[in-house]
Amino acid sequence: MVSQYPDAPDSVHLTDYPEADEGLIDTELEASMAAVRTSVRLGHNLRKQHGIRVRQPLTELTVLTSDPVTRAAVESHAALIADELNVKEVRVRADETALVDLSAKPNFKALGPRLGPDVKAVAAGCAALGNEALAKVLGGESIEVAGHAVTADDLVIQRTPRDEVVVASDGPLSVALDTHVSEALAIEGVAREVVSHVQRLRREAGLDVTDRITLAWSSDDEAIVEAFARHAEMIAGEVLAEAITEGGDGDMAEVLEHRVVLRVATA
Repeated sequence: MVSQYPDAPDSVHLTDYPEADEGLIDTELEASMAAVRTSVRLGHNLRKQHGIRVRQPLTELTVLTSDPVTRAAVESHAALIADELNVKEVRVRADETALVDLSAKPNFKALGPRLGPDVKAVAAGCAALGNEALAKVLGGESIEVAGHAVTADDLVIQRTPRDEVVVASDGPLSVALDTHVSEALAIEGVAREVVSHVQRLRREAGLDVTDRITLAWSSDDEAIVEAFARHAEMIAGEVLAEAITEGGDGDMAEVLEHRVVLRVATA
């Protein structure tokens, strides 16, 4: 057989690894996506730590950073972050004191060798620092504590969230996740769990991912009834249901703590 590419090597495994063209590397895009990945990772960690299922929608995630480049990156990819974390809105703030109270302890590894016995006075001064002073430090400024200049590297910043907000940090970037689940969000979470169960029934029935179905359901559980009443269109769109009807028999499923009978048939 004549090769379509006569100059091609016998095998890719016998060729040298190509050298990267560094001129094609978009460092700005890499930095932007690094900020997005960090925001998403911290958000998922908070969900896991506080036992909040990913399918449970939440109101908002606030990304806290004083770096204008990071702020711009998060703002331009806010929809992606919101989709990954299942939140209704992603906000960006430069001043995190609106959501958390800041406090500081001295970084003895950094201050001890430099200040010697004066480190005790600086430690006492650090305990008295308020949100305004610490916000300046986080913004890259130095402040005076007990007669010594102190920067962010000299302190261990602690964040105490307010209300039902939980916070996680990685370097200069922090995320604050609003964990309050309203009645409306809880019902939407039930609807999304219903979608998951219907998708499982589709797989068990051997349906192709593009096959259209009809979905029947039956339940006397108030949360299930509300989930179909409020989110039938979303459920239909996710599971490719041409029609959703109430009543009849089918497979009993437990959606969280709610029982529902579901039946899937090809349309």
